Amino acid sequence: MIRFRAEPVSGATGQTLINFDCSANSVFFATLENFKMKVDRPIIVSGSAPFVFNANKIGGSLRDYWQNFINAIAISGVVTADANEFHGYFETGTNLINLDTSQFKQNRINYVMDSVTRDLNTSTAITTANEWNRLDGGAFTVAISGAGAYPTNQVFIGIPQTKVRATQATAQSMANAAATTLQYDTEVIDTLSEFVPGTGVFTCKQPGRIHVNGGALSASVAWAAGNRWESRIYKNGIEYAKGDYNVADAATTRQRSSYCSCEMDVAVGDTVDIRIIHNQGGAVLLDTAPTANFIEIERII
Repeated sequence: MIRFRAEPVSGATGQTLINFDCSANSVFFATLENFKMKVDRPIIVSGSAPFVFNANKIGGSLRDYWQNFINAIAISGVVTADANEFHGYFETGTNLINLDTSQFKQNRINYVMDSVTRDLNTSTAITTANEWNRLDGGAFTVAISGAGAYPTNQVFIGIPQTKVRATQATAQSMANAAATTLQYDTEVIDTLSEFVPGTGVFTCKQPGRIHVNGGALSASVAWAAGNRWESRIYKNGIEYAKGDYNVADAATTRQRSSYCSCEMDVAVGDTVDIRIIHNQGGAVLLDTAPTANFIEIERII
C-alpha cells in the first residue's frame, strides 16, 4: 500500500509517475491509494502476452486525486488488464483511460470527472464488458481510432441515460414530394445534450439500443383523392422506418397526422431524425400545437 503526493517538475514534459511493467511477469494484487498526482502520465501499464495486469486496485476512493494529465491510466503493448479497480477524482486532463493494443475487460472504474476531455480513448477493440460508475452524472465520452471499438454491453452506473423530448409550435413549411426533416424547435428534455432543436437532429453519444417515437400534424388544407401525409424515421440520413400512411380516400379539406415508432441499435455519432413526405401538390404548413408535433428518444439498452 502506497501513500504519497507527486508534483510535476517545472518546465518538464512527458513526466511519468509509475510504470507497471508486465513484459516478463504479471502484476497481481498491487494496491496504490491515498495519493495526489499532478503529472502528464501518472500510471502506465505495459507489457506483452501472456502476462497480465490483473486484480489490482489503483485508487482507494474519490480522495485519490488526478490532475493535469495527458493519460491518467495508459495501457499499452499486448497485455490484458483484467478485473482491476480504478478509483478517484479526475480533475483536469485529456484521457482517463487510454488503450493502445491492450485488452481491457471486467474492470471497474469508480470516479468523478471535472475538466477532463474524455473517459476513454481506444485504438483497440474492447470485446468484454467493464463497469463505468461515473458519480458526477456526466455523459460518457469516447474517442475511437484504428480498430478501436467498445461493446454495447458495457455497464454504466450513475450517469444519465438518453432521454429526449422536443416539440414544434411553429408552422414549419413542409415541401411537396420531398422528405422534410421536422425541426422540433422547442427542447423539453435532453439529458445528454444529444438533440439540436431547430435542426431536429439527434446525435448519439452512447452506443446501445434506443426507442424513437414521434410525428406531426398538418394544418387544414385541401387534399385530392390519393394524397398522403407520411412520417418516416431516418438513421444517418437513410430511411429506417415508415410511420402511418395517412391517405385521402376522396377530395377533402382537413388536417392530417402521421406518427412513427421503432427501436434501433446505435453507435456513437449516429444521427436520427423524423421527416414528413406528402404529395398534396404544394407546401403544407404544420399545425402549431406542440402536443401534436413531437419527437421522443429514450435509451432502452
